[in-house]
Amino acid sequence: ETTRIGANYQHGSKHDIEFDEPFAGVQGTAIDWPSTFDIGIDHQLTERLNIMANAKWQSWSDYDANYQDTYSAGIAAGYQMDEWLWQAGFSIDTSPVDAEYRDVVLPLDKQWRLGIGAQKTLASGSKIGIAYQYQHLGDAEIYAQGQQLLRPVGEYSENRVHFISFSYQF
Repeated sequence: ETTRIGANYQHGSKHDIEFDEPFAGVQGTAIDWPSTFDIGIDHQLTERLNIMANAKWQSWSDYDANYQDTYSAGIAAGYQMDEWLWQAGFSIDTSPVDAEYRDVVLPLDKQWRLGIGAQKTLASGSKIGIAYQYQHLGDAEIYAQGQQLLRPVGEYSENRVHFISFSYQF
């Protein structure tokens, strides 16, 4: 009664891309986007406090032979205080690619996120919310063997993203 478990599978997809004019000598390409399996648990500890955890796998090895599958884990908590729900969470992902195969088109690296948010239930039953998330995308070092157009040697010094979201439920 106080515990919910959920799972989600998203099948990968293939996208064929063709350019009207060749780009860097390439007329087109195919991208195999990874499959994803995500499982989570939410447990109500007390009337006011719940905790959540999740784990995820992505088949980045389908994207490119030089990529490996990734794994992530996250934890979060929610605290109900009268009409306000306060939430906070943290997650971390492994890197799908080593620096020697990383490029500027998809500079993925290990990542971590920290988020906080609040949601207020209005007298009408509608809810308004605000949330902030800081996402650190790693340094995404690129150390290709011999410099190439999309694989220069270097790293990202400010590889971070800030998200602010607003929500309204009715």
